[in-house]
Amino acid sequence: MSYDRNQQEKFQRRPAEDKLAVAKVFLAEHPFKKEWISIGSDAEMIAFSEQVGGFLAKGGPEQQLSTSQIRNIFGEIKRIQLKGLSDPAALASFMLLKPKVAYAEGRKQNQGIFVFRRYFDSAWATVLENDRGRRFENFCYLLEAILAYHKANGGK
Repeated sequence: MSYDRNQQEKFQRRPAEDKLAVAKVFLAEHPFKKEWISIGSDAEMIAFSEQVGGFLAKGGPEQQLSTSQIRNIFGEIKRIQLKGLSDPAALASFMLLKPKVAYAEGRKQNQGIFVFRRYFDSAWATVLENDRGRRFENFCYLLEAILAYHKANGGK
């Protein structure tokens, strides 16, 4: 099930009192599941990634997340992946991803980065719980799927 115009129109008809109202509704309707990081991918995670990627790609400037914003984070994740989290420098880089995403949200302040940060922070924290190597790989798969669906939905 992809993110379609009907969903987009439904979100756009909501009151504009809170500029993040659409994002908050989307987050409530599309909960993140820690199992996608702790256990691994499943069909539900793929559907979730499709919904999130579509949400981040569609809408106006108040909703869209640019490909460069995602790629900045994803590029760093791939560099960390090459070294592995057992490398102290890679682990330090992973730890610094959370403040980098927070900084990106502070600069852009739109619904897209707001949603991305909430999901990113949940996944990031789950990696740190235990079995970091396997969880980090699952983290990479989730973000890669979101990025792919973002691009497939016309993300710029």
